[in-house]
Amino acid sequence: MDSQNPLGNRKKGGWFPVKKGSRVSTFDCQCEESEIYYLLDPTDPYDPELLAFDEEGKAIPSPMCQEGSWESERAEQTIKRLKLSEHELLSEARKKIWQEVTIEVDQYLKAKAKLAVGCNPGVREKVKSHLRKIKKYTRPTEELSSVAKWCLYFRNDPNLLRLIA
Repeated sequence: MDSQNPLGNRKKGGWFPVKKGSRVSTFDCQCEESEIYYLLDPTDPYDPELLAFDEEGKAIPSPMCQEGSWESERAEQTIKRLKLSEHELLSEARKKIWQEVTIEVDQYLKAKAKLAVGCNPGVREKVKSHLRKIKKYTRPTEELSSVAKWCLYFRNDPNLLRLIA
């Protein structure tokens, strides 16, 4: 996706809601550090982990969010307010990454099963090659790497989970 096209910021506009009961910064009483933000903050190392993606390329609250919790509410409202699942091209790009990772994982598992039967050096290299490709999808510098990570997370395979740990 085009990093020069901040879709989310256009959808958010000047709306900066805070948690009910939170201090609100004003010109006379500047206390931004005390505000509890409602929308997820991509610069907060914890907040991006509250968003996940499914195989259809849609943004969803992370399964790690307890249903009905403040984190879950923030994730749901961020998805809704920023329309994170309504931009068709973005959803399609996420879906494509999910499919590519799924194919690579399936090929890895197939090669890994062959490796269990015999100690073929060629098959061992295939396993390593697939793991390197999967790992590449999850690098923070790769576009839509969080989609790739969630694809691996939902596979619930301990060896794959180690790649994103």
